[in-house]
Amino acid sequence: MKPNYKEIDRLLKNLDPKILVYLFYGSDQGLTHERVVSILKMLKIDARDPFRLSFLTGSDIKKNPGRLTDEATAQSLIGGARAVHVKLNGEDITKALGDCLECHDISLVLLEAGELAPSSPVRKFIEKSEKAAAFPGYLDNKVGLKKLIQSTLDNHGISIDSTAINYLINNLGSDRMVSRSELEKLVTYMGATNNIGLNDVRSNIGDNGAYSIDKIIYPVANGN
Repeated sequence: MKPNYKEIDRLLKNLDPKILVYLFYGSDQGLTHERVVSILKMLKIDARDPFRLSFLTGSDIKKNPGRLTDEATAQSLIGGARAVHVKLNGEDITKALGDCLECHDISLVLLEAGELAPSSPVRKFIEKSEKAAAFPGYLDNKVGLKKLIQSTLDNHGISIDSTAINYLINNLGSDRMVSRSELEKLVTYMGATNNIGLNDVRSNIGDNGAYSIDKIIYPVANGN
């Protein structure tokens, strides 16, 4: 399954029982990991609980393809939902995924990867499967950043001036976890003050924006 942009938020807020394998990939490693953590929280699984969460790497599965099925079909000794978190580094584990999806009553499998080209065997397999879904995670655009900023500050009951939010949009975005960390730092700095101004953000936020290659190429070509 290859959800479109509008479907992504819906599917990540309300888990579809038909989806048994989630693939999170893309250049924004912070966002892909944040989505894994979000699903674990929805399942009320502590990431440090070895009885309810199994961790594997793509290399582990390549060495022993049956291990993915073993972990996905294992029962929790203490009750509650289980999940399998797999960190991929470009390995082709499609055979193991296919075998796993043929089993009944498997735990959710959460695949976390970096950039995967459209030709990636794992990505192609997930996008074609009715029991799996692939979620790309790329650096936040201005709309995504504004949404992240607003939701984070709303959760803390803090408002922000338009000039201040524009400054944040232009200076955040290199990575979702970095952006969120910078916003939490700003909230801590504000203390009991519930309105953020331009001077507040200038005092706390450095430039974490992602530069395009063009911003390097043209100055170099011009000898600057």
